Amino acid sequence: MLDMKDVKKRILTNLAVTFPEFEDFTNPFTKVGLALLDKYPTAQHYKNSSVDRIIKVFRHIQGNSLNNEKALRLLELSKVSVYSGKAKDARAIAIRSSIRLLKLYLEEIDTLEQEILALLEKYDTSDTSNEDNEVKQEINTLIANLKSIPGVAYKIIAAIISECGDLKRFPNPTKFIGYLGLFPTENSSGNSKSIGHLSKRGSSVAKHALYMASVSCLIHNSQLKQLYDTKKSQGKSNKKAIIAVSSKLATIIYAIVKYNVPYNPNRVFAKS
Repeated sequence: MLDMKDVKKRILTNLAVTFPEFEDFTNPFTKVGLALLDKYPTAQHYKNSSVDRIIKVFRHIQGNSLNNEKALRLLELSKVSVYSGKAKDARAIAIRSSIRLLKLYLEEIDTLEQEILALLEKYDTSDTSNEDNEVKQEINTLIANLKSIPGVAYKIIAAIISECGDLKRFPNPTKFIGYLGLFPTENSSGNSKSIGHLSKRGSSVAKHALYMASVSCLIHNSQLKQLYDTKKSQGKSNKKAIIAVSSKLATIIYAIVKYNVPYNPNRVFAKS
């Protein structure tokens, strides 16, 4: 079965043929982007549309910034698109099918996150009569400690805990990183080597969560941003630098879970 990454790749592959100019207009995987692709899967499908019809598509999407000027620009892009319209109906079926599958993935992830958040939040220590109060307090402390990592959101914590279970079962952070599959594949040809995608080993949900957290940490976590900059200055590619940040973040999370202590950048980077 295709994973979410493969579904997105399939959409982009079709879009590169049917409306390559679309990516210059918006990210196809935002709510607005997916709504547009579902309604108008190829450049040819805008032929009988209008500014008013396009705007109408987005009235139900909260926070969308599509206005008349942007809708007009989209129409103009569709008119000058390099797509000839060949097999547009078949292409439309393929794109809409992939969008439906992607939405199922997104809905499942959202449901999972909500269930996990509800599970985490139910540990309310206000009921002192509960004999499990001490355990609840420990869990609350652990969640607070994980949230103390700059750049790591509540949903990220939920995704990792739900996918990986008790991290203490791993004897060391290296085993945890190996379990996640946080290493890129290498493609060799003659005397040259190229870095491919991350290993398919491990949970794709946990891996994606760590990747998103790593990107966030480049903005909100000065220590991990420094690590990223160091890797880049050493000539590492952006992909390798992000993987290094993800691995370090996994190590940080593992240590916090194991010892149930808050984030301490001085301690974390003492041996870096």
